[in-house]
Amino acid sequence: MAPRPPSRRDRAQSSRKPASSSVSEDAEISDVEVVMPGRTDSEVGGDALGDDVSDDAQAMPSDTATADPISSDAEVGAISRTPRRGADKAASSTGSQRSSRRDQRAASSAKNDRVSRKKTVVSVALTPAQLKQRAAARRFGRNLAIGIVLLMVGAVALWWFVLRIDKVEADAIGRLASVNANVSTITQNLRNKNAAAAQIAYDEAQKTLEGLDPQQRVELAAKKSEVLETLKTLNEEIEHVRRDERVAGNRQRLLDQFAKLLDPTTDLDKLEGDAKKFLDNPVTADGARSEAFATDYAGEANAVKVQMQNLASERVRRLAASTTDPVSQVQGATENLVKQEKFGEALAMIDETARKFPDAKLEPVRGYVTEAAAQQWTAVEGFIAAKLADVNAIGSTIAARKSAVAQAQARLKSVIDTFGIESYVSQAKALLAKFP
Repeated sequence: MAPRPPSRRDRAQSSRKPASSSVSEDAEISDVEVVMPGRTDSEVGGDALGDDVSDDAQAMPSDTATADPISSDAEVGAISRTPRRGADKAASSTGSQRSSRRDQRAASSAKNDRVSRKKTVVSVALTPAQLKQRAAARRFGRNLAIGIVLLMVGAVALWWFVLRIDKVEADAIGRLASVNANVSTITQNLRNKNAAAAQIAYDEAQKTLEGLDPQQRVELAAKKSEVLETLKTLNEEIEHVRRDERVAGNRQRLLDQFAKLLDPTTDLDKLEGDAKKFLDNPVTADGARSEAFATDYAGEANAVKVQMQNLASERVRRLAASTTDPVSQVQGATENLVKQEKFGEALAMIDETARKFPDAKLEPVRGYVTEAAAQQWTAVEGFIAAKLADVNAIGSTIAARKSAVAQAQARLKSVIDTFGIESYVSQAKALLAKFP
C-alpha cells in the first residue's frame, strides 16, 4: 500500500514551527477571543482555510495538494482555530481546486447553522513594555487585595478591641448616664430650695448605683467612685437645705405667736420658753444647745431676739395692769357704790378683781368700803336713837310720834335693802322691831 500523503493539519503544524522559533524569548503568546457577528464558525473557518490553502498551495506540489481533500467539518474547524505564524507560502492551487473547497465549505456551513455562534481564539505576541505593564498591574492588584484584606482585619480588630461594648459595660454606661441625669435634677432642686424633690432624685441615684458592677474595669470603677463623691457632696447640700427649711418653719411659728403678744390669753411664759429654745438651737428648737447651729443661723435668730424685747415690755405692761389698773378701776366703781350705800356690792367687786388680778393691791380699796359702811351704820344708829327719843318724849303729840316712827322704819328698811353687809342688816332688823 502506498503511504498516505500528509494532511493540511500536518502541513500547518510543520509550517508553524519555523515561525515559532523566530519569536523572541521575551515574547509571550496571549489568547484573544474575537467575535465576528453575523457569521458562523464554518464561515470563519472557511476564510481561514482559504488563506491557509492558498499559502499551502504555493509551498507544496499540486499533486500533493489535490490528493488530500477535506474529509470532515471538524477538520476544517480545527484548521481554522489553529494559530498561524509564518505559514508556508510555497503552496499553490488552481482555480478549480479553490472552487471545490468553497463548495465543501458551503455544505459544512449549512450543517453548522444549527450550532450556536462560537468564539475564535487568536494568539497575539506582547512586547516587553506591555509585559512590564501587565506585571505592574498584577502587582498593583495583588497589593490592593492585600491592602483591602488588611484594612478589613484592622477594622474588625478596632471594633472588637476598641469600639465594641459588651453587655456589662453597656449596662454600666446606661446606669451612669441615668445617675448623671439624677445629679442634674438634684442640683436644680437645690437651687430652688426644694429639699424633698432633691431627696427623691438622690434616692433614685443611689438605687441605680447599687446595681452597677464594674467587674474590675478600672475606668468604670473610677467613674463610679467619682459619681459617689458627687452624690456625697450633694447629700450634704440636701441636708443643709433641709436644716434651712426647718429653721424657717420654727422661726415663722414663733413670729406668729409674737403677733398675738398683746392678746391677754397669750401665755407669756410659754412663749418666752419657746423663743429661748429657738435661740439655743434654731434647727431642732428642742432646748439642746448647739453652738454651730446658733452661729450658722444668727441672722434668723435676730428677729426672735427683737420680739423677746417686746415680750419683756408686755410683761411690764401686764404687771402694771394687774396691780395699778385694777385698783384704779375698782376704786372708781366702789366710790359710786359707797355713795349709794351698796357696800356689799362694792366688797363683791373687790373680791372678783382680786381673783382676776392676784397681784393687784386691793386692800386699801377694801378698807375704804368697810370703813364707809361702818361710818354710815353709825350715822343710822344715831338717827334711829333720835327718832326713838321723839317717840318716847313726854308731851310729844301723836302726829310727831307717828312721823318719828315712820322715818325710823324707812331708814332701817333702806339699810336692810342696800347695805348688803349681813351684820348691819341684822342690826337694822332688830331695831326695826322696836317700832310697832
